[in-house]
Amino acid sequence: MMEAKDLRKLCFEREALQNREQSVSEFVSVVRVKAPLSTLREDLQIHLDEISDEIVGQIQGNFSSFMSLGEAVSDIDQLADEVLEPLEKLREEVEVILLS
Repeated sequence: MMEAKDLRKLCFEREALQNREQSVSEFVSVVRVKAPLSTLREDLQIHLDEISDEIVGQIQGNFSSFMSLGEAVSDIDQLADEVLEPLEKLREEVEVILLS
């Protein structure tokens, strides 16, 4: 995860983009007081790149865990297959008893 000191200063606060109640027009109106639209566009692109890099970093960091999970699921599938035959046999025996 990127630390605050590693992030470039933008013409807006990054947290402002997380306010779900604020409309886009409100956001742009507030930022336009500080910077022209061209700067806002550039800073939004920088922020998007930062978020993309962070997501890629998170995925790479968790990839080995993801792969281990896949192996565990495979093991569970194998165990389920091994248990299936005895369970079916037991069901058949119970049906025979119930029908007698």
